[in-house]
Amino acid sequence: MRPVVPILDVTVAVSTAAAVLYRSRKPRDKQLSRFGPEPALAAVVALILLNQLLFAVHIQRAHHGDTSFISRSFLPGWFDVPRHNTTVTWLADHLPGPPGLLSPTVLRVQAFLELPLVLLTFAAVLAATRYVPVRATATGPYTTALTALLARALTLFLLPALAIRYGLTFAHPQPAAAAALLVLAAALRREDLRLLGPAAATLAVGYAVAVLTPGPYVEATILRSATGALLATTALCALLDTTRTRLVARP
Repeated sequence: MRPVVPILDVTVAVSTAAAVLYRSRKPRDKQLSRFGPEPALAAVVALILLNQLLFAVHIQRAHHGDTSFISRSFLPGWFDVPRHNTTVTWLADHLPGPPGLLSPTVLRVQAFLELPLVLLTFAAVLAATRYVPVRATATGPYTTALTALLARALTLFLLPALAIRYGLTFAHPQPAAAAALLVLAAALRREDLRLLGPAAATLAVGYAVAVLTPGPYVEATILRSATGALLATTALCALLDTTRTRLVARP
């Protein structure tokens, strides 16, 4: 067993426990979160762009522009770097320190930032709904419950997300998957029982997408499956709300 495996397993357990305990905390004043997730998302995007620039500088300084040492293990295009770029060339020639100074830009920094990028993007999309004009007809109970559940689950999942993501790949996947389900269960409330039917559709669609359109690697398959499941659940909740509205309005 690799030394990192027990470390990742413990990290998954501790971060998941912290997320579950966070659920019982009293919500803070809304004024403290008036800025929303957008500034944090912008900061993460800026860090990713900076890392990409420094990665290109590292490749030129330490490997003379050759990325074959790492690209052979990944899909084509993952490690393409700009050629004859003035900024990259100038930084490579003038940046002090040994050639391997920027080696963490290869996989390490990017891997640390990828989950915050995805989660903050999702949070920004959810937060953007506050700018959508309110329709004459109020949002139905199914859509309201789904939106609230997603917001709570996202908030709780932010803490253990990175540990769970690497636990699935580099440690024991079963405890990591169980931790993800536990976080989702911690976000549930009594009013979410109405979502049991749409949840069954979520599992069915997610499984079908994973089986019929698998991605080139595990993360891509999970992303496709989750996207299809979320779209199906949202559409079904909207349909149930529409049907309920018509039944209530029928004389």
